[in-house]
Amino acid sequence: MLIRSKSKQSIVNLDNIDTITVSSTGEIYSFNGASKARIGKYSTEEKAIKVLDMLQETYLQYGTISNNRGIYGVVTVPKIFQMPQDDEVEV
Repeated sequence: MLIRSKSKQSIVNLDNIDTITVSSTGEIYSFNGASKARIGKYSTEEKAIKVLDMLQETYLQYGTISNNRGIYGVVTVPKIFQMPQDDEVEV
């Protein structure tokens, strides 16, 4: 899944991210090794945590299925998560 930054100026591949963190100032950062990217800035830490919750819920839409022959498939695959604007986040 891809994450489009709040500023819409960058896209991050979730498969390449080690960690996503929320700072006490409401910033959301993604980390890939020593590389750090700010993907969102919100007016409060609580809003940033809510956005992290929204990202988690979108990611959990991934699922696999199998049948008695061992055939696997993926259902409801979200392609991209757009970081919402500050006024779109309700806590």
